[in-house]
Amino acid sequence: MPIVWFDDEARLTPEIHSELTTLAVFLDAGEYLKFILPSVSFLGIVITSIYIYTQVNKKQTFQFK
Repeated sequence: MPIVWFDDEARLTPEIHSELTTLAVFLDAGEYLKFILPSVSFLGIVITSIYIYTQVNKKQTFQFK
């Protein structure tokens, strides 16, 4: 069974280095997005709930006066 040995090299040009760096940054950011996006969603729900609560209370106070 013949075995062939390839002596391959990857030359890292500045363009490839820039693309790999960008990819690495996006992959690192993806690790944090799974915590950030639910937190932002939860904050939006809390703010919306407070707004709705205050609007309902304003309508009720005007009805009693």
